[in-house]
Amino acid sequence: MKTETRVVVIFVLIFVLVGVMVFFVCSDSEKRGVLAVNFSGSQKESLYSLRFGSQLGRVVDQQGDGVAGATVTFTKHLNQGCQGHPAEEPPAWHGTFVLTNEKGEFVYPPEIWSNEEDKNKHSIRMDIEAEGFLTRTAVYVGINYGDDTGEIDLFRIGRIEGVIIDPNGEPVGNVPIRLDTQIQYKCPNESCVGCFNTDTVTSKLGEFVFEKVPPGLHVVKFPGYAGGCGEDKPMIIPFEDYAAFQTVQIADGAVVSNVFLDLRQSQVTIKGKVVDKAGHPMAGVYAHVYMINKLHTEHGGLTGSSHIKRALSNENGDYILKYIPIGDYQLQAQYPYEKGKNYKSGDAINIYLSGSQEVSFNLVLERQDGSLPRSDNCEQLLFEVSLPEDLGPREMMIVDQKGNGISDAKVVFSDMIRIEDRETHQRTEKNWAGATLITNSQGCFNLPDAIKDIEGERTLCHTTIEAEGFEKRDREIGSYYLEDERRIDLLPIGSIHGRVIGEDGKPVQSDVSLDRSMVAYKNPGDSIGYGGWGYMRTIDGEFMFNDVPQGSHVIGYTVFDSERKKERKGKFIVYTHDGKNIDNLVIDLRKDTCAVCGQVLNWDGEPVKKASVKLIKKMSWGNQGSTTTTWEEFYRSKATNQKGHYAIEHIRPGVYEIEGVLEGKKQQTSEKMTIAVADGQTIELDVRLKR
Repeated sequence: MKTETRVVVIFVLIFVLVGVMVFFVCSDSEKRGVLAVNFSGSQKESLYSLRFGSQLGRVVDQQGDGVAGATVTFTKHLNQGCQGHPAEEPPAWHGTFVLTNEKGEFVYPPEIWSNEEDKNKHSIRMDIEAEGFLTRTAVYVGINYGDDTGEIDLFRIGRIEGVIIDPNGEPVGNVPIRLDTQIQYKCPNESCVGCFNTDTVTSKLGEFVFEKVPPGLHVVKFPGYAGGCGEDKPMIIPFEDYAAFQTVQIADGAVVSNVFLDLRQSQVTIKGKVVDKAGHPMAGVYAHVYMINKLHTEHGGLTGSSHIKRALSNENGDYILKYIPIGDYQLQAQYPYEKGKNYKSGDAINIYLSGSQEVSFNLVLERQDGSLPRSDNCEQLLFEVSLPEDLGPREMMIVDQKGNGISDAKVVFSDMIRIEDRETHQRTEKNWAGATLITNSQGCFNLPDAIKDIEGERTLCHTTIEAEGFEKRDREIGSYYLEDERRIDLLPIGSIHGRVIGEDGKPVQSDVSLDRSMVAYKNPGDSIGYGGWGYMRTIDGEFMFNDVPQGSHVIGYTVFDSERKKERKGKFIVYTHDGKNIDNLVIDLRKDTCAVCGQVLNWDGEPVKKASVKLIKKMSWGNQGSTTTTWEEFYRSKATNQKGHYAIEHIRPGVYEIEGVLEGKKQQTSEKMTIAVADGQTIELDVRLKR
């Protein structure tokens, strides 16, 4: 073939190819209900997605098979007026419907696109019903929805059956049982906590049935609601103080018939106080307990909560929640609901309860009326003692924690003065002779003339303050303190004396240390966390730490177990107040009787090796003006084995935060959870790392 002929053939082929492409583009653009969309995302092209200009949609079950004969109703969200009625006229196509074919397919009615405004919106809203499936409402597909494949999945409905047993093992008839649900659809991906709730009443034999139950995580619980609306009288519930529940993860269309709510398992008591941010008790507010629900699916996770019960605080702020079963909970203080009022809730505390025990938690709630004084108003808030009337213009005071002056305190000024520009805050330094001053009977001293503010600049000097019976305090002092903070308080000191007792009841040699201390000054407000600063080896099992300031302190101990040839370690917190000595602190190894064990899992539920689990405590210490918080590790497991198993033994009873950790280039951790362990208790608890 000649070269000229080849060129002609190539041009003809290109012309034909371009013509075919133009034909398809033009013909598609003339079809009603078809959108020509340029999509640069990673989603795979779908035959049913509006993203790719399809006229078809599809209704499927959880296995991806088409659902024939489903009713697809097309709706428009109608804005409502003050009375709850539609505030706009619905379009003519609102409420129209089509049926799916044997493949589950349906065609979008062309009249939906007749309105130019709706056409540009590129989205469809619909409700889907099918026999044997849970009705799905307000489903959106289209350009505005990132996971749109044009397919909409439905849940087959199942059934839950069960019975409730009283503390004597007898069935409980005529009581309300509630079902709280968490579900997650695949297409379009949609999670829902509490969107399917229902109530029923037990028969005379204590039996209950929930029909039309979708797949997901369900909480079957007692008591449910026990009241009525309007003139309806509230139900009288036997054992109304008790709580019982069971979680059920039900598969698509499954029937679960062995759900037991056993009040004999409701053995935990939670009590404490509801307080404001200054620690003052609050009466007439609720302490709520919620159960934590965690649903794990192939599309991710879903965490929600189900309300179990509540208790009202008394005039002293005390609350008590009795007869609670083992489980994962969240505690929270809340104001009683008042219509039209923006009521507040306190911070939630996550806890894990196991076995028969009594635990105590204080719940913090901010006051609604803002009646607390300003946190930065140190003088009015923290010291009830007023300043002396004869206090000179350049006099300051050294005081105790009650605001009373400390006589004969030594105030040592360094030989360097810092000068700070009030506008730029730049600092320069100059030398001077320094000074040592002694406070008078009222705790007062005169600020040296060298430390005197001048126009546009202020002066500062580092000082060390010492007084017998008090901790040494370092502060920068300047004349601007004369305007706001005329007093500087010192912390009283005491001693901690104790002994370590072995498992045989006899003194045992060990290493004891003050691993961390947290202290809080009132004026100027300042909270400080110290690292380890005290360590000693016991003599005949006894130990002593002197000059311990008022605050919270972590005491650690290490004892060598000669029989098992390994060390026993533990920690606990002690609090010191007003310089009082602790003279008989006993570390009794016979009390380290608790254990925690289980598996460390990844997000998908697979075992994780070489991870560890630690028990920590949250330490807070301070005043309303300044508070320091830290997490202190108390126990840590060895690295997990191939099956992800961990174990921590010889734990001291108490309340801890538990956290899983996988070290590496990028550390992975789990969510922190609070657990309460009682004497001799072993808690089996799996820890799941975050994604």
